[in-house]
Amino acid sequence: MINKKTVIERILVSALFVILLSSFVSALGIGMSYTMNKPLEIGPGETKEIKLTPNSMISEGDMKLAVKIMKGSEIASLVDASAQVNLPAGGQVPVNIKISIPAGVSEGTEYIVTFNFKPINPPEEAGTVSFNTANEVSMKVIVKTPPPEPAHVVTPLVEKPKGNYSWVIIVIALAVIIAIVAYLFLRKRSQQ
Repeated sequence: MINKKTVIERILVSALFVILLSSFVSALGIGMSYTMNKPLEIGPGETKEIKLTPNSMISEGDMKLAVKIMKGSEIASLVDASAQVNLPAGGQVPVNIKISIPAGVSEGTEYIVTFNFKPINPPEEAGTVSFNTANEVSMKVIVKTPPPEPAHVVTPLVEKPKGNYSWVIIVIALAVIIAIVAYLFLRKRSQQ
């Protein structure tokens, strides 16, 4: 049989683990438009720029991040010359990435591009132990020739006649009022 003291000790030990492990939660999130499930479709010989957005989840202390392309560097490159990003506390900074597909690549070819964001100087918070954990995000790129754009059809602009039709509403309202008054007057006369 478990006594009360053992139960209380287990609860306290569990609470202590939760408190200690709470400092391991990542304070960095990465926002992106394309993922493994929502791939970027781009044609052979095309180049597109995309944005990755690191978000700081902490309220104090700026963070400097090292940005690396871990996989897919044959088609992806950083637009900005620096591979470091200064991320303000509680803020976000876009990181511009260029995706270029060579002209001879066959349609249907798939690439996986993986980006690594690692804090260089994680903010120091009182009483916490800091680990330089990196965030990695991946996206799929599919080579797909875009469908031809439909021919641009020019439709002439037709101007609507300008006018004030409120007088029509007033005339109809007056006609309805006159009809009601006439009906009531005739009804009262017939009852006498």
